[in-house]
Parts: sequence; C-alpha cells; structure tokens
Amino acid sequence: MSAGSSIDDYVAAVVAAFQGFRMPATKIDRFDQGRRATLEKIVRAFVARMVPIKFLMLGYPFKSTNHRDKTIGVLPDRGELVSLENFQRFAQAMQTAYAPGVQITIINDGLVFGSMLGISEYEVDQYAEMVKDMARIAPMNFLGLRDFYPGVSVDAAREKLVKQWGIDNVELERRILLDVNVNKLYGGIKWFMTEEVAWRPFTSKHAQKKGSVQAGSRTHA
Repeated sequence: MSAGSSIDDYVAAVVAAFQGFRMPATKIDRFDQGRRATLEKIVRAFVARMVPIKFLMLGYPFKSTNHRDKTIGVLPDRGELVSLENFQRFAQAMQTAYAPGVQITIINDGLVFGSMLGISEYEVDQYAEMVKDMARIAPMNFLGLRDFYPGVSVDAAREKLVKQWGIDNVELERRILLDVNVNKLYGGIKWFMTEEVAWRPFTSKHAQKKGSVQAGSRTHA
C-alpha cells in the first residue's frame, strides 16, 4: 500500500488478505456476524503501532498414531511441508498488505497429551526438530511445554500445567453442556480420538468409541 495509507486502509487490507486463507464458510460460520469486527479490532491495535501482527496457534504436536488410515510413518513428510508452504504464502500476502508483516508462533502441545496415545518424549522431540527445520521457509517461532515450565521434568511440567489451568470434572461437564464453543471443542476431540484409535482391533463400533474415551481420559504415567 502507499505511504499515505491510513490505519483504516491497512486494517482493511490485512483483513482482506486474511480472508483469502480462511476455510470455506459453513452453516455455523459467524465471521460476518461479529467475528470480522473482532479481528479488525485486534489488527488495529498492531497497525496503530506499525509492528508485526502476532498470530498464535496450537499445531504440529506429533504424527498421527493411525498409520493405517492417516499417515505412513512417525516423522514429518510432504504433508507438513505443504502446510508450512501455506504459512509462507500467508506471511507474504500479509506483508504485501502491511509492510511490518506478521509474527507466527506455533505452540507444540505434543508433550502435553502425547503419552495418552503412547507417544514418547523422544518421538515428540524428534518430530518437533524436523518441523522447525522445515519451517525455515516461513517466519515462524515454535514453543513447547518445556518453554513454559523450564528446569523441570516433563511429568512435573504437566502437573504444573494442570494445577495452573485445569478444572475439575464437574466444571468441565458444566462447560460442555452450557458453553457452545466448549461443546464444539469437546466434539472435535472425541472425533479426533476416535480416528486415532480406528486402526486398533475392536469388536464393534461401540467398543471403538469406548476405547477412544479410555485413551483420552488416561492419566499420564
């Protein structure tokens, strides 16, 4: 954009670039019913200071354990490369719209829940290091459990995480029942866990669902 562009111009350009990378709208999409205004407000706070816009997301914990239906191994492959290339295109589009660009941070939560699916610390670390190497094509930072709780074991870090942010089962059930966003997240986690254990030998669909719940509720050893 030109040097004489206003804050409103930059905000509009950034949001337009962002829309180019959104998933196709669904029936429950609310971007045009308030979410756009929220995004504009957040973007405006960065643009007013002319600093990179910060994006933060969870991702790249480890490779799926379902090697029958979803993956062919435990290490990053072409799938990760394609997604990282998309981040690169996103960053380039944002910088075209707004010169300071973006700062993308990925939170790798593999050490938080990997043991529930039998993923070792070594596998999480190996996967994370390879993804970081592949991500050099894009302006991305990576953080993991150890970065938030340094100087302690992974088990101790998980305990600190639960103590700091965890809730009891009664409150969890209340939120699942009454908070539509939590309910959707809960449904997504159930779907994810069902897919993850789909390769295991179950006698029925009911047994498969029970197995996915048991895997998801298993405590860390």
